[in-house]
This record gives sequence, structure tokens and C-alpha cells, in this order.
Amino acid sequence: MREATEPVRYHSVSLDGIEKLVAFATRMEAMDRPPLIRHLFIADMYVRALRTSSDEFPENSKAEQLGRRIAAARRSAALLNGAVHTIISCAAPTLYSLATPGRTLDPIADTVFPHLRDLTIGTVLQKPAAGFQPRFPSLRRLHVLCPRASLKFWTTLASSAPDIVHLRLSEMSQDFDIARFLRVFLDVSPPVSEQPSWDAYSANYFFRDGTPEALEAVAVAAQLPALQYITVQPTKYVHRGGCGTGMHIQKQMMHGLNLVQGLACSAAARGEDTARSFVLLPEQQYSLDAARRDWLDTVEGGEDPWQDRSVADASGTETAGVYRSGFVSDSSDDDE
Repeated sequence: MREATEPVRYHSVSLDGIEKLVAFATRMEAMDRPPLIRHLFIADMYVRALRTSSDEFPENSKAEQLGRRIAAARRSAALLNGAVHTIISCAAPTLYSLATPGRTLDPIADTVFPHLRDLTIGTVLQKPAAGFQPRFPSLRRLHVLCPRASLKFWTTLASSAPDIVHLRLSEMSQDFDIARFLRVFLDVSPPVSEQPSWDAYSANYFFRDGTPEALEAVAVAAQLPALQYITVQPTKYVHRGGCGTGMHIQKQMMHGLNLVQGLACSAAARGEDTARSFVLLPEQQYSLDAARRDWLDTVEGGEDPWQDRSVADASGTETAGVYRSGFVSDSSDDDE
């Protein structure tokens, strides 16, 4: 019976906590051959590992508490990183979906995932693909929990996942580049500024046509011919005091995203081609529970977190704007 159920025993695996991760990694290393894992979820435990309770140090000074806290966090982080690296490295050849929403972990930096189709990660892709082999040759849907997405991110995305169709960016915060690139990606014209100088207004939100930055953005967009759907959900910014610079930058980012959305909708109203879409969701924090719920839905064949929420939420209220722009791409293999 054990031999009969072995192929599906580890079909879907969800791990939450250092103890479970270390135990599962130890079990994998002891197996004669790696288990056949199709869907894997690893919870964000690194941040929790750093939050050692001060109740463990009732009689010590603040300096001693801090020193012991740092030492405990380093031990926990070393255990966690080793376990995650073992699990993902062993599972990579057979995975269809992977969710690692931890912001401080990048366990997939040097691993190739030949069959992975759905990926949720908590770090921006920064490391270039090794050689000429994409790390995610079968990836169709990517969800990144990241504060910023520079041009380097889009370049790395093109080299790592050339056939990606859906991209969602959550937790966006204080990022000027996202609106600038989206305007180029959607191929919509910048607004005619009423300001006396381009630099006084539009340069905060758009690359000026013909500049080196704009030409680079056009080249990068051309490297993502299959990418049709981009969803952006900014985080709900919480002002924690100080001079207010962070809040000001967040407002500028939101203004830029709303400008792009408005330009895109205007272009659609003029009857321009509609092959790429952009959905701007309301500001909201993306929680670990939401990540787990979306992963489970994906395992069961659902569309979260990539479903189109642009028309209405559960109450029937319109929640976001959507635009489909004028790049033609072949998505015939999206359902393979």
C-alpha cells in the first residue's frame, strides 16, 4: 500500500515553522530518491524567527537581551535557510506551483525549475539567469511581493521567464519606476503637461520619449512578448512619524499609477488595440493568510491570485481599473 501511494503522498506540501521545515528537509535527505512534489508552500518564518520573545530574558539588561536575541535569530536563520534550500532544490525538478512569500529569503536564486507554472515569491528577481538557460522556462504566472520593480527587475524577468503571461506585483511602495515602465509597456502616450517644464511634472512619472531610459524600457518591454496581464496592488502605507517623506513618495507613486491607468483607459476609449491589460487594485496589505489561500486555490485549479478583479468585488462594487493595450502576443500555450 505504501508503494502504491508513494507517487501522490507528497503531491501538495505546506510547511509553516522552522521545526517542520527542518524535519521535512531531514526526511528528504534520508530518502533514496526525492519525493514527487507538484505544489509547495513555505510560510514566511524568517521574520518570526527574528522576533525572539523578551520573556526568555527576564533578568538581563537591554544590551544582554539584544545580544542574545541577535544570536538566537542567527541560529534560527541558518537552520531555516539550510532547510529551505534543501527542500526547494530537491523539489524543483517536479514542481508545478511554488509559494515562498517570505520577504527576506531568496532560496530560488540558483535553482532551475523546468516545469514550474505558478510562482509566488517575496523578493524581487535580481540575479541574472545562469548562462543561456532560463530558470523558469515553463512559468506562466508570477506573483511578487515587492516594494519596488526597477528596470533591472524587468530585464531579469525576461531572461528568467521568457514565456510569462500573468504578472502580479503586491506590496508596492514608494516606487517611481513602476509607472514609468508601465506607460512604455502599455504603449500609451504621456500626458500633455500644463506645467512650463517637462521636468517639473511629467518627469516624475514618465520617461521622456527618446531618452536613453525610455529606449531601454522599450527594449525591455519587447523582450516580454507573451506578457499580457499585469496587476499592481500597492500596500496601504502607514505613516510612522518623521518628516513625512515616505508618505509623500507613496502619494507620488499612486498618482503616477493612476495617471497611467487614466491614459490607458483613454486610449481604449479611442478604440486602440487591446492585447495587454493593466489592473490597478486598491491599496491593501497582502497577508501570509492571503498567500496561503491563493496558493490553495491555485492547487485546486483556481485563478487566485491572478483572477481579474477589475470589474467587481464580492459585493458587486467596482474596485479597480483595467486597460488592454496594443501589443499582440501568442498565448496559445497558456493552457498546456
